[in-house]
Amino acid sequence: MFEKAGVPRSLTRQLGDLGDDEYLFKDNPAVQLPWKYALIDSSPDLPPGTFHLLAFSRVAFSRDRREALFAVSDACAGGDCGRGGAVYAHKEGEKWTFKSAGCVWLY
Repeated sequence: MFEKAGVPRSLTRQLGDLGDDEYLFKDNPAVQLPWKYALIDSSPDLPPGTFHLLAFSRVAFSRDRREALFAVSDACAGGDCGRGGAVYAHKEGEKWTFKSAGCVWLY
């Protein structure tokens, strides 16, 4: 599946080997998201469907650090809906380019 999207097999193996982990996200002005967001420590006391929980996996890098593979999920409150997928990134010059790695899931 990933091969059709041009993702090297070494990255898919490495991503699976990394396993899961959680990282605290610090408010960072360098992170530019295209929507309004708030950092929280626990689920907000809001009705289901009124907020989204974004989650990112660990990142598998190629040896030369010019290719990467990771997963991202966008879950609606209460887990009633959402989607996610694997993302393949490669560096062209000093700029990263991101595209779907051909693996998508729905909640």
